[in-house]
Amino acid sequence: MFIENEILVPDGILTTFPLANKFKPGTVKVLFDDKLCYECREESGNQNIEFDVAPVATRSIVVSYYTEDEVNTWNQIRYTTPAQVKALSRVAAIAAATDADLEGVIREAELYIDEYIGFFWKQLEANNGQMLMFPRREDEKRVFEGTHPVDYVGIPQDLSRAALYAVENLVLSGAVTFDSGGGDITSEKLGDYSYTKANVSGSGVKDSGDLIGKRSRSIVDKYRKRYRELKIDDDFDNDALLNSRQRFARDHY
Repeated sequence: MFIENEILVPDGILTTFPLANKFKPGTVKVLFDDKLCYECREESGNQNIEFDVAPVATRSIVVSYYTEDEVNTWNQIRYTTPAQVKALSRVAAIAAATDADLEGVIREAELYIDEYIGFFWKQLEANNGQMLMFPRREDEKRVFEGTHPVDYVGIPQDLSRAALYAVENLVLSGAVTFDSGGGDITSEKLGDYSYTKANVSGSGVKDSGDLIGKRSRSIVDKYRKRYRELKIDDDFDNDALLNSRQRFARDHY
């Protein structure tokens, strides 16, 4: 079942909010003052939302999600969640980790995946505060609930799997979240989205592709764009372009 526009009432003190129903992991979408909120996480108990800081009473918070009995759903705005990582990973350190620790690594993994893929896709909700590259416009699907058509947004399932592998790679490489001696912590800010990343000592890490690991790269390679798509208008003067190329060849060769 899809729950739409459940309202949360902040008081400036609480950071944890129970929802009216248990949710399907990955399907929670939080609008904070009408913008997508990334400074919160799903708790593994599948009913609470935890914010990084306590929202003040003047803020508007609206939540939509699928209930836990729903099948065939994709993640809504986050590539993976602590509950999903714990359920699928066989890495011992992940099984023993807290949701908060896993959330920190997930946020790193999401940004590294985006950096590796490139920022040339068109975000589905770019005007609604979307911070991550996915979902893209291509990821919006037209489906039916009964006889009523609805738009369903989802993160491609293989990208969610790539995010899991990236989290595992970061943990096994000595993510600072799990090993305080693993490297230097560097805080950065991307728009209104702040995050912390680690430079793992002695690991030889050079770029985002190294950070997310081979298994993750093998999945997300198909999403990479190395150039922007160019659109030539129908009334573009192709003859003039051809003639200019011919003149260039004549003058330079």
